[in-house]
Amino acid sequence: MRPLATRAVTEGALMAALTVVLVLAAAYVPALGFVLTFFLPAPAAAVTVRHGPAAAFLSVAAAAVLLALFLGPVQALGAVLSFAFLGLAFGFGLRRRWDAGRTILLGALAVAVTAVLAVLFTRLVFHQDILALMRDSLDSTVRRLAASRLPSARATAEMLQAMLKQIREQPLMMIAPAAAAVVAMSAVYYAAMRPLFRRTGVEAPRLTSFAAWTVPRSVAWAWLGVMGLTLLSLRPEWKWLAPLAQNLSYAAVAVFTAVGASVAYFFLRYWGLGVAAAGILAVYASLTPLGQVVVLLGLWDVLAGLRARFLDRLPAGHPLRAEIGEAALERLKGRVPQ
Repeated sequence: MRPLATRAVTEGALMAALTVVLVLAAAYVPALGFVLTFFLPAPAAAVTVRHGPAAAFLSVAAAAVLLALFLGPVQALGAVLSFAFLGLAFGFGLRRRWDAGRTILLGALAVAVTAVLAVLFTRLVFHQDILALMRDSLDSTVRRLAASRLPSARATAEMLQAMLKQIREQPLMMIAPAAAAVVAMSAVYYAAMRPLFRRTGVEAPRLTSFAAWTVPRSVAWAWLGVMGLTLLSLRPEWKWLAPLAQNLSYAAVAVFTAVGASVAYFFLRYWGLGVAAAGILAVYASLTPLGQVVVLLGLWDVLAGLRARFLDRLPAGHPLRAEIGEAALERLKGRVPQ
């Protein structure tokens, strides 16, 4: 056996053993279970980066066989499916030296595939419908909140009830929110595993600082086109366009909510607030009725370069400058319309 092949087999076996340890610890150690979940794809990703997808697939298969000895074949297969595709996706992107954004999008596709397989797996093996169980859980939550004496709880119940009604009547309307959720989940996994990748010698590109998130101006103009499509779908002869228009509108709102929260975080940090406090306030504002203001803030920044106009006033030693990085600062400066 060639030295390179021998090393691939050895590292694949070690990563399979590490995977088994992580899965068992996540399953049986309550205090660590939630945290370890974010690191389950790491061994498969590392093998993919070093030796390619084939070696990673064999490592995952070996882990599944070992897990079957402890959990049984059905539970072992379910556990492996929960992280294997995401690990392979991240490893593929890092092996190709993609930037963080492209790797996260590939990871989001892997998360979507995993979700579909999870639904099929539970239906075929356990004869249970995950989606129905989730709807029942939400119905129960709505009833408890509606019975509360707190106005905020009742308002939340009304919002959830409206969402459930829309899911039942127009399930296609949830494609865009679901897509935003899987992208966010992929980004969280990438951010959690990046320090681990770097410690093991795997070069993982840095995520763009939250203070510098933005999108091309063409996205803003495209949203205006989506608004026109939405108005067109109100006509009886064009109502078949409604699902497409609604999903595109949801996607645009999600994008500009993220950009607006980034702008809010930028100015909170600019005015001296700490990282944690600024992040919490910016995200919290986007989830409250102020979310509409956050969306408009994001749209204003994309079209008019709001943050760029304040960069020249940022002192050389300001912590925000180091947090964003000079490359991202230069990109933001180029956002001012000429």
